[in-house]
Amino acid sequence: MTFPLLLFRLFAVILSSDVLDARSEVNTPTSENDDAGHPLILTPYIENGQIEQARFLSKVGRLPRVPRNIPSYSGYITVNKTHNSNMFFWFFPVMNHNTKAPVILWLEGGPGASDLLSLFVLHGPYIVLEDRSIELRKYTWVKEFHVIYVDNPVGTGFSFTGSEDGYVTNQDEVAEDLYEFLQQFFQVYYEYSQNDFYIIGDSYGGNFCN
Repeated sequence: MTFPLLLFRLFAVILSSDVLDARSEVNTPTSENDDAGHPLILTPYIENGQIEQARFLSKVGRLPRVPRNIPSYSGYITVNKTHNSNMFFWFFPVMNHNTKAPVILWLEGGPGASDLLSLFVLHGPYIVLEDRSIELRKYTWVKEFHVIYVDNPVGTGFSFTGSEDGYVTNQDEVAEDLYEFLQQFFQVYYEYSQNDFYIIGDSYGGNFCN
């Protein structure tokens, strides 16, 4: 399964559930046809020095039913190999092609709310309407900044772990996972590693910024 199709399936899961309603159940049952396939974990490529391959595989192609394709990259980065803990991200380079624009790491609140909520509801390039159709957002942060959306901490959204011990229990562990994530992220998307960098959080996510 191609990664653009995987992301489209993620769209489908979001649109077919009440994910935008805070009262909805987190684990909405899906049919076998909603299987998004195997996750694209970039860490093995990074460790083997296959940086360009990691970039190529993580590049999101044109998504079905979206009016205009916005260049982006998405995948998983392993932050704890002992527990097989992997963080899901969706990265949008700035739309105005200013490579020197600041990089923003967005951290959702909760704790435990997916960054995809803010991507679709607040300031990402895509907006989900009440009829569950998708349009481009007129005023998006991606017009002026490179924005990283990451499901944090592990266990949030599409981030996952292979062990109960992989779930964090304090903010120091959250910081350790995020640090490991960023170290690998900037190996793959190296051209942004020297840009101004800001961590911004919503609600409880502000605690992760300290």
